[in-house]
Parts: sequence; C-alpha cells; structure tokens
Amino acid sequence: MNVRGWISGSRRRSAPATDTDSSHTAHSRTSTVGSTGRVTATMARPEVLWAAWARVAAGSGMPGADGLTVADFAQRLGMRLGRLSDQLAAGEYEPQPLRLAAIRRGGRRRALGLPTVRDRVAQRAFLDVCQDALDSADVQVSFAYRRGRSWLDALARAEQCRDAGLRTVVRADVADYFARIRHDLLLTALPERLGADGVALVAGWISAPLLTEHGIAPRTVGVPEGAPISPALANLYLHPFDTAVHGNPGELVRYADDIAVFCTDTAAAVGAARTSGQALASLGLTMNPDKTYISSFDRGFTFLGWVFYQDGGWEAEPSAGWTHPMSVGRGRTIQPDPRAFTSRSPAPAGARMSAAAAGHNVAAAVHRPHVGMPAAGRGSAWGEQ
Repeated sequence: MNVRGWISGSRRRSAPATDTDSSHTAHSRTSTVGSTGRVTATMARPEVLWAAWARVAAGSGMPGADGLTVADFAQRLGMRLGRLSDQLAAGEYEPQPLRLAAIRRGGRRRALGLPTVRDRVAQRAFLDVCQDALDSADVQVSFAYRRGRSWLDALARAEQCRDAGLRTVVRADVADYFARIRHDLLLTALPERLGADGVALVAGWISAPLLTEHGIAPRTVGVPEGAPISPALANLYLHPFDTAVHGNPGELVRYADDIAVFCTDTAAAVGAARTSGQALASLGLTMNPDKTYISSFDRGFTFLGWVFYQDGGWEAEPSAGWTHPMSVGRGRTIQPDPRAFTSRSPAPAGARMSAAAAGHNVAAAVHRPHVGMPAAGRGSAWGEQ
C-alpha cells in the first residue's frame, strides 16, 4: 500500500462525524478504565479526547506522516476529534505510520519517530485512562514519568541513601534504551487490566512503520522516541530490572535509563553491578560503558545534572539564567578538579578505588568473576579514558 493509502485507510472505514462544538472545554483527566472494562470505549469519551488534545496542543506542533501540524489539526478540530471518537468506539481505530525526524540533544543527533497529531491525541487519551494500571507494578524506585514524582525526588532519595551510610554507588546508563526494547517482552509485561483492546492499541503503536525518504520501513523492535506513549511503556519494561536489582544488594534509584545503586562498600557495589548487568541482559539491554562506573560520595559522581561530592555538591553544567534547585540554600562546596567528575576522565590522585575494583567500569566488572587492577592506560573507576 502506498503512503497516502496507508494514512487514509482508517478514515474510509467510518463515515465522517458531524462537527462537534469546538469550544468544548477540556475536562480533568480520568485515571481509570471505564465500567465496561474496555479501554477504547473510555478513550472515546469527548471529555477524555478534549483533555488529551489540550496536552498535545501544548507540546510540539511538528507534523506527522500525514503532513498535518497541530495548527492544521486545529482547523477542523471538532470534526477530527469526533471522527477519532467514532473510530475508537467502533473498534476501527488504526495507528498511522511514524514520520522520521532528527533533533540534536546533548550534542548528539537523535532520530525520532513522530506519530501523527491524531495518534498523539489517542496516545494521550490512553495515558489519561490507563496510567494507574501502567503504574500498578511500580517498585517505588522509579522516579521518571510517574505522577507525583520527579527528578528532584530522585536526587533527594540519593541524599537519603548517603545519610543512611550507603556511600558507595554504581552509576550506570542503559545503552540505546528506547531503540532496543523487545516488543514481545513489552506486550507480555502489560497489566491484565488493560484488556485485549488496550494491548492491541499498544501493539499497534509500538510496531507502527516508519515513513522515510525511501518509503515505509517496518519496525520490529524498540519504541518510538517522540511518541507520548513511549516513556510510560519504557518505564514498565524495566519493572523486572527494578525487582531484580533493588535490595540485591543496595538501594536502587532510577530515573528512566539513568541508574544509581547505593551500597555499603565496594564489594557490595561490584555485586550490584553484576546483578544489574544480568537483569538488563535478560531484557535484551546492555549498559553504556562510557557512562557506567563505581564511585562514592567521598570521590564524587554525577547524577541527574548534579555532582555529589562528600556531603555537598554543585551543578554539573551551570548555565546562565537557570539555577539548579539543589543549589538553593546551600553553602559553597569546595570543588576539586571538575575534570574528575566526567565519566570519561581519569580519577584524580588519591581518588581511585580499592584494588578490588580499581580501574574497571561496571560493564567490565559484570562480565568478570574476578576484578583486578587494570592494564596501564586502559581506564579507571571513572570510566574508559
């Protein structure tokens, strides 16, 4: 099927809905599946779709594969939402292809798969209806994409671990997190409360093909970075990791793919690193070796834009016009050479780890039953040089 046929296919399945009152105000979000138990029936409610539209309209206005921007979609908003409601209620909704787009983030070029505005509204409606079900398996160690939690809560939890005597830390990052998520494992992890129609929606969204300059490309792995549904699904995917790592040993604090495991000593940290690597491997994921290492509060480490050092710290990358909330009300921390606090820098004099783990990033420690001293020039506990 050509691109135009694919995109317009679902439109031909139902008669156009009559225009609804475009001045309808967005109601407060709902958080439970409807009494019928059907996710799509609840999503189809006008108040749910209008609230979802408000979220989409406040975000990126970029077009999807059908070429419609948010402003274009708004031109006939009532009719479009009415049609989407009819398709959801009748079980005739089908996701459209994603549009390939590229952005620069953190100095790197990242490829995004952007859903159409229509599909973004549908995904936001799904999240409004099903977020509680998606969060039901939470282990209370994940702070990203959770209602009532934030990155500041994750930083506060890190300080609590420090004050409880857990001063050694495994710092890790999942390599290509969104792109490597296995569809079969993700669909198996979905809560039963979503029902068959909820699972079918998710299956359609994560496998939607990608519209590129060379045509439509199928997708069999990964969740599209750029889709509203993806962060919640990626969080759910790491639930088995959270269960396996937290307390075995150490206290896990996770913000999306940014991981910190706080332990009592180096031996415990090496054990936590090994457990973390095995748990990720069972999900088809790996650690990013450039961002994975063992350190401590006494040596210093970075987490979520903050450098923890001894009992204080400072902003990792100060910027004009913005103050890191952790800096507010704090006295000045005496800073050693800041080059010591990047994952690719050698450890400063006197700050290397003990012989039990010196010179190895966590990714190496996971795969070696015995951790010895590194070969000259190979690296340090702060990551590869």
